[in-house]
Amino acid sequence: MPGVQKPKSAAQPTPAKPAKSLKRKKPQKGSREPQEPAKVAKKVPDLVVKAKELWTQANSTTLPKAERTEAVNRLMDHLKGHIHEVCFRKDGSRILQTCLKYGSTEQRDLVVAELKGSFIAMTRQPYTRHLFSKMLMYCTSQRPTMIGELHGNIRKLIGHKEASQVVEEVFVVYSNVKQRTMLVQEFYGPEFALFKDNPQTLEDILTNSPDKREAVFRNLLENITDAINKSTINHNIMHQPVLEYATLANDAEVQRLIDAIKEDVVHILHSKEGYKAAMLLFLRANAKDRKIILKTFKSFVKKICMEEYGHLVMIQIFDALDDTVFLGKIISAVSDLSALCECLAKLLEHDPNDKDHIMQHIVANRVLSTLVKADHDASKRHVQRKDAMQYGPLILKHIETHLPTFAANFGSFVVLALLEHPECGKQVKKQLNAHKKAIAQAASNGNKGSALIVEKLA
Repeated sequence: MPGVQKPKSAAQPTPAKPAKSLKRKKPQKGSREPQEPAKVAKKVPDLVVKAKELWTQANSTTLPKAERTEAVNRLMDHLKGHIHEVCFRKDGSRILQTCLKYGSTEQRDLVVAELKGSFIAMTRQPYTRHLFSKMLMYCTSQRPTMIGELHGNIRKLIGHKEASQVVEEVFVVYSNVKQRTMLVQEFYGPEFALFKDNPQTLEDILTNSPDKREAVFRNLLENITDAINKSTINHNIMHQPVLEYATLANDAEVQRLIDAIKEDVVHILHSKEGYKAAMLLFLRANAKDRKIILKTFKSFVKKICMEEYGHLVMIQIFDALDDTVFLGKIISAVSDLSALCECLAKLLEHDPNDKDHIMQHIVANRVLSTLVKADHDASKRHVQRKDAMQYGPLILKHIETHLPTFAANFGSFVVLALLEHPECGKQVKKQLNAHKKAIAQAASNGNKGSALIVEKLA
């Protein structure tokens, strides 16, 4: 309409520009963003920055002893009161390891004192685990304190990847008999983790508290099974409870243990307690379980035969297993059987007066003499082969130096087998002729093998 002004239309708002994303672009591969010095300083505490400077001086391999002592003193003065703050850092752990290595007794004790109460946490961390090991190594007077703090937590620690390594080191290297018993008894049940001053073996518990037998064996089996599941059954600390269980359990109880461990027996052969437990379990197992145990040895036969204790288990198996055909298949699975024989023969090179010499074992004597006879008598071979192993010359090679000694003691039947060997006989007879008197003396003292040797030499 004329004279009437149209109302002004409201101004249309200008659309806002989209806000820039606050996300930082990812750097390209191979590129590295420069960091401001201030930001770097915030990441590393000033205490550690200064400590690393002092540590570089103290850790120098070319530093004279007097200057190193002075550098360690400065470093310890700087860290005093703050050791707990830096120990859980990778760089802080390495700094403290240097302090332990080059520090005085007082300085080492100071490190232990400031970390007291944190030992369990230290065993669970990859960097502080190594620091704790160094503390055990260098702080000899503080070991009871450190080991004592672990008491009551062994069952939990043995199932931890890092902590189990520390527990194993404590048990094998740094514990006396009483401390070992104290550590092992925690596997018998929670209540036994409380007895710190008067540790008991499984036999002591069964004698003093026969009513606790069922609970103790149940707890022990649960802890052994847990160690199997967490792959820590290879630790020596687990072998003692396995041995005690296998020794003192009745038939039903030991069968439960065999069912749990039969596929892992191969992992306990490297310790004194472990090999004894393995032999007991094998002897108490039925035919079916024995085969399962032996099958797990298949890939490790050569290694087992060369171990300090493992070869004794193999000797026991040779004597106890009735199914020699099955045993032959396991042995024949070794890709290089001649190399295995060489390894076995090398065990004979040890000092013949050593109480653990392989020839001192009756079963070993029988096995070795049978192997020698099998070279020329096919009826003595448990596994039929087209060619003989020629084990006689191999054995002679390794015992030639001590041949007269073995002829007059526990190795007489092996020497007798060599004397009857078509290839070795002449050489053996020639060497023994000079020692007829000593061999005859052994024969007169009741050595039947020596008596038969004397007859052959006549």
